[in-house]
Amino acid sequence: MSRPISQVYTNQWQQASLGSVEKLTLEERLLLLFARDCEQPETGATANYTLENCLKFARRTTPNFDQVVAGRTVLDFGCGPGFQSVAMRKLCGASFVFGLDAVDEWIPVAQQRAKTAGCDQQVRFGTHVPSELEGKFDVVLSLSAFEHYKDPASVLQQMRRQLKPQGLIILAFAEPWYSHSGSHVNNYTQIPLLKRPIPWLNLLFSDRAMLTLRSQFRNDRPQRLEDISGGLNRMTIARFGRIIAESGMLVINRSLFGTCNLPIVTKVPVLRELLTSSASCILQRQ
Repeated sequence: MSRPISQVYTNQWQQASLGSVEKLTLEERLLLLFARDCEQPETGATANYTLENCLKFARRTTPNFDQVVAGRTVLDFGCGPGFQSVAMRKLCGASFVFGLDAVDEWIPVAQQRAKTAGCDQQVRFGTHVPSELEGKFDVVLSLSAFEHYKDPASVLQQMRRQLKPQGLIILAFAEPWYSHSGSHVNNYTQIPLLKRPIPWLNLLFSDRAMLTLRSQFRNDRPQRLEDISGGLNRMTIARFGRIIAESGMLVINRSLFGTCNLPIVTKVPVLRELLTSSASCILQRQ
């Protein structure tokens, strides 16, 4: 057990949005028993990004990623704090990168990162694409974000409109909805002795229980997983395939990656949903 249950309940009492401890369901109480210590640092790749490691996922999931980006104008769609945008310029040789993000707070952080790296003229950021750049990108990139967009099919069309003719879209995201970490909440848990998160949490517990768990680590308490900060659209492998097929773009490459590099599982329908840890594709505008 990560921490005394009395501490868990004390924290619950302090959460005004939850009300008193007595209002917690048995399921919520059970899940809170497996909450990890809230003093532990965040886990996951994005929480530990550096310029040196932030493109590891892109390189693993996208064939010849560096060569695709080198010498090209790139739109980093959902750039966050700007690590990947700066790295594509500094490490891959992109000629120009524009980092786009809907979260206002990320923009000055990303701008400072580019300035510190000495590439703020070649790497810019904003919450919208400037009119002089619209439709002029060789590559539009979305890394670790496609499972968060509220309307991913519509977002994909927005990406398409930013491309030059024959331009490329690169999509890569981790943890589809039915994968072992598809809830994006299980990292708040820890199995005693094993000290590992509970896998397939969303197949075992309700949204309400998972949101109660999340409230121990976040100040907000949305009513649905879809409404958490950053969003979560329950993206399955099947849905990802449909969106790509209906995009009106040429599929250059599509790849699925099995959990722990398990072979064959991505080719078997049911196992594909449960044991695919990440997915990617390269699309071309015709």
